Amino acid sequence: MAGAHLLVFLLRMKTFAILSIDTVVCLVVFQDNVRDVTNFDPSPTALPTSPDSDNSFPKMIIHIRGKTVTSKSVLKSINDKNDFYYTPRHEEKPIRITFGFTSEDEKTENYGMMLYHRNRLIKAFERVGCQKQNHNTHGTGVVGVAEVDFLEPIHTKQDFIRNEMFNNAMKSFGDKLNRYWDMKRTTRVLRNTRNRRGGRGESRDPATNQTPPKREINSGILDNPQSPVNQNQIQISHSTGGIGMALRGEDRATINQTDSPVQRTEEPTSSVHAQREMSAAQSKEELKTKMNELQTEIDKTNSEEVEMSATQMIEELKTKINELQTEIDKSNSEEVEMSATQMIEELKTKINELQTEIDKSNSEEVEMSAAQKIEELNTQINELQTDIVKSNSEEVEMSAAQKIEELETEIKDLKTVITKLNKDKNDMSRTLEMETYELKKEIYELKKEIANMNCENVDMSATQQEETHKLKQEIIKLESEKNEMIDAHEKETHKLKKEINELKTEIDKLKTEKNELISEKRYGSKRKKMS
Repeated sequence: MAGAHLLVFLLRMKTFAILSIDTVVCLVVFQDNVRDVTNFDPSPTALPTSPDSDNSFPKMIIHIRGKTVTSKSVLKSINDKNDFYYTPRHEEKPIRITFGFTSEDEKTENYGMMLYHRNRLIKAFERVGCQKQNHNTHGTGVVGVAEVDFLEPIHTKQDFIRNEMFNNAMKSFGDKLNRYWDMKRTTRVLRNTRNRRGGRGESRDPATNQTPPKREINSGILDNPQSPVNQNQIQISHSTGGIGMALRGEDRATINQTDSPVQRTEEPTSSVHAQREMSAAQSKEELKTKMNELQTEIDKTNSEEVEMSATQMIEELKTKINELQTEIDKSNSEEVEMSATQMIEELKTKINELQTEIDKSNSEEVEMSAAQKIEELNTQINELQTDIVKSNSEEVEMSAAQKIEELETEIKDLKTVITKLNKDKNDMSRTLEMETYELKKEIYELKKEIANMNCENVDMSATQQEETHKLKQEIIKLESEKNEMIDAHEKETHKLKKEINELKTEIDKLKTEKNELISEKRYGSKRKKMS
């Protein structure tokens, strides 16, 4: 039978034992037969609450061009397994990662990380670590299996969102794959060298896992009547040591009658044993060096702590609030609704507290605009210039010096105001980080409570949806106001820096003019004396 076969079970019951889906034709597919379960008795007796066992559900069968597709477990099909553990940020339980070699040929391209999300394969054969390098063959044939529920898949469920958590996870997976490759490569090299040397173990057939039958020296040569040995066509030179081959007929007699009989020379076995001992010592030294390198790599793999900004934390809060909303949509009981409303009210109160703190942060010193102060300074500078031009007396010079000192004090006061503003900004950012951390904790506790509650799905009322929508809009407004405040602070500080630099240049000019006036006065007094 062609087409898609669907099985709908665990339907939600409305009042008076009426199912939510009652008119759709549902075909239950088994191995050989198909049953139509459209017309059934909607009484409570005909609707079991739970199946007899987990195996009572029919398994999915896939047919491609008339042939059934055989399913294969990845964990069971890999060899030389080794488990590693990775603890992501903001997670308590570590994640198990299993690495192994494929049973297929090593030249195949099917190797890499198999990434699952809630028992669903999202990304297959994602290459990490040394597998990304195209110029070498490191990491070929290594398959890793990990269930990464902390990552977020995209809407098509074909890839993950490439954010900071994904990049950190891929980096740690690559380091662990490199370690696994280094460990298993050394063991495989030793195994291959032992098999090549022979003498210690018997070679086995990889298909049957059995030792091949031993061959006899005379089998297939002397028993064959058409062989050249039986036809007396092989001759052995008398000068060589020769291989001990048995002959029949007149050639055996001719060899025995020669003056110099064939003598077999045996090679001494001491040189072979010495070579084997040398190779074993070299392999031990290589293993020691590899172990030291692995230890250094393990020491280097301490994960770096990444500092997250306030905007990123707010984005994470948004995503977690959306997840909470979906989980609340799935929950059915009145207790979950009450907890959701309580949490919404708490979030409202916290948002109001944040708003009040932001409003309080507009202190009187910030309200004093820098433009007014700069205009006052400019007027004072102009007055100073006019005074210096009009009068050359000592009293004017003293007043100019006093005014310059006053300007310097005012510049110092401006610097102190700027430092205070920076401190206030840092304090605000710290308070925001602390509040976001507390919100994260509360969201995590909410998730735990929702997961522990085993209840049926309940549709949210329109009022709750409107409240959540309003909350989202308020959060967006708060974020925009926060960004505007930060931009305004940055602009003001930038303007103040520019104006301070201009004031410094003007002060330098005034000092030079003062020195010129003093020099001109002294030069004029000398002229008067000379006259």
